[in-house]
Amino acid sequence: MKVAHLDSITAAQGTVRELLEQGRNLENDKNFAAAVGVYNSILKKKPLNEMAYTRLMIVYRKMKDYGKEIAIIDQAIKKFEEESGTNGKVAKGKIESLSLSLGKLTGLIDKKGKSVYDPEPLATWRKRRLMAQKRLKTGTPAKSKKEKSPLKTKTKSR
Repeated sequence: MKVAHLDSITAAQGTVRELLEQGRNLENDKNFAAAVGVYNSILKKKPLNEMAYTRLMIVYRKMKDYGKEIAIIDQAIKKFEEESGTNGKVAKGKIESLSLSLGKLTGLIDKKGKSVYDPEPLATWRKRRLMAQKRLKTGTPAKSKKEKSPLKTKTKSR
């Protein structure tokens, strides 16, 4: 898979790194609509920029627009699967069949030839999609690990 470098020039506005920084500053100022525009401009020039997709997902979550968050997650997963070739296609040819056999023996590929392991960021994005779908169904934000209430312990009196 190709790696998108943060310092490559993408627009007259600056480098990808500068645009990401600009987007983060807009997020900090609660100007989410402008941040969405900045991240989308990065993705138009660099469709495989993992950081832009991740920040866009976070912005939509902050806006509580879970439908758009799910749409971006699906778009990102599709783009990265197309690029990395992890879209579950069955391998053909001698080298591919040997790789498939080795993958099955090591447990990285199931009996149908699909990868059991999702490379990053795909695994994280799939988990994020499940959480966004739960939020969309219930209409309330799910608690994070930090927000969970501590366990109550019972004390025995003697």
